[in-house]
Amino acid sequence: AWTGGAVAALPPLPAPSELERELLGARFTLKAVRVEGAASLPPGVVEAVTRVYIGQAVGTGELREIAARLSQLYADRGYATSGVVFRSSSPALGEAEYLAVEGPVSQVRFRTPPRHASPAWLTRQLVPDADAPARLDEIQERMAALRDAGVVDRMNASLEPLPGTGRSELVVGVEEPRPWSVTVDYDNHHSPVVGARRPSVALAHRNVTGWGDRFDLRVGRTDGLEDASASWSGIVPRTQVLAGVRFERSDALAIDPPAFRSLDITTVSETRGGELGWQFATRASRTVQARIAFDRRSSETTLLGLPFSFIAGLPDGRAGADVWRASFLATQRGEVDVAFVRVQASRGRVTTELLEAPEAPHARFTSWFLQGQYARRLGEGGAQALVRIEGQYTRDRLLPIEKYGLGGHGTVRGYRENLVLRDRGALASVEVRAPLWRAGDWLRLEGAVFADAAWSESAGALPDALPSRLSSAGISLIAAGPWGLSARVDVAQPSRRWLTDDADLQDRGAHFRLSWTVP
Repeated sequence: AWTGGAVAALPPLPAPSELERELLGARFTLKAVRVEGAASLPPGVVEAVTRVYIGQAVGTGELREIAARLSQLYADRGYATSGVVFRSSSPALGEAEYLAVEGPVSQVRFRTPPRHASPAWLTRQLVPDADAPARLDEIQERMAALRDAGVVDRMNASLEPLPGTGRSELVVGVEEPRPWSVTVDYDNHHSPVVGARRPSVALAHRNVTGWGDRFDLRVGRTDGLEDASASWSGIVPRTQVLAGVRFERSDALAIDPPAFRSLDITTVSETRGGELGWQFATRASRTVQARIAFDRRSSETTLLGLPFSFIAGLPDGRAGADVWRASFLATQRGEVDVAFVRVQASRGRVTTELLEAPEAPHARFTSWFLQGQYARRLGEGGAQALVRIEGQYTRDRLLPIEKYGLGGHGTVRGYRENLVLRDRGALASVEVRAPLWRAGDWLRLEGAVFADAAWSESAGALPDALPSRLSSAGISLIAAGPWGLSARVDVAQPSRRWLTDDADLQDRGAHFRLSWTVP
């Protein structure tokens, strides 16, 4: 929200001096107009304004009119503290000279100091370039980006003039949310092999140091799985450099089918990683980032307490890989839609011993991953459409921890989680969602229809009993209730029901999630 005299940051034009009256009193034929300092205006628009007056007889009124029209070019583009003033004229030469004053935000003042975010960090987010001319639409977009990131609940600002030509002060009011959150989930989003139903607790803090960094911690458990993950990410102060670290660990015991329990098949997996990135553009309407990451991944499998491998070429059940990843991410938001694209290239090497075998993973591998999402609001009734496509391509045989998984709530609904693990594959999903019923702010119900389809194959055309194509269609019910409660249920009809026994809700095409966020 904007208040105050945003367009009044430039002081009123001074009355002409005696010398100016003498120079401007007589009319002359204008042959050339020079405008200095108009770095933020395209040359073509300045020329379009001044061209009209070339060859015309001009006097005081016309020369000031030129200044006003040039200043309007800044106002039309949101430059609230910029404008053009008349400098001098040469009737003998038929020339007039103007000066463009491109006023930056000279300082930022908070009406009340922020409780959680650092004032210096917020200032840099609102005014990343202290020398750039102040532009209202860009400041508004940066404010919206802070709201979208959850850093602030509300933010209003006004530009107030300061002494001196083109100088202004951005006066900001901030209302901040509680920076931490606790969420408890219960879902069936894991493979029945290790137990599908999983309670979990997630702790998040959106502003640990006050500089916009984030910390996340999650722990969960099923009948056969214990897993935990922790991550931290943030922007290096006074730069556009992103940095982050993460750790994940899972201890799994195979429990399905029940005969597996007596075999004591266990797998322990860990991932340690870090990343650096650069933000090329950070606005509410557009975000562009480039990142480079390193992951050190490992897994160890045992049978009856002894190392055992289910993967050809791995003699002792141990698998490890060091992987470098380079990615490009872009988000574009409009009034009624949002689009996201991610392109990632991975290059890695297996760090454990490999034996010669036709189906053994390649010691060095390269893979490409592409993801695109698009969401659009349909009309004014709250309906929306969501489209997602993604895929992975490689020419190499990959370790299971690097393969592309299909099946389950996040890919092809109606099938077991990660039913298929292959080297390369592709996915397409379409969903249309619409409000069904609302009881004030107490309860909201939405319904959705969706269709998912996927294809996958193993490198080298290795034989596989599972099909290369999966698809399904179904309906969803989504609820948001009081006290931070929410729920979602997806029920899908798969194209290949016979792939698994009817032993779990996932085998019947049902996926659910119950969630409670501490108010």
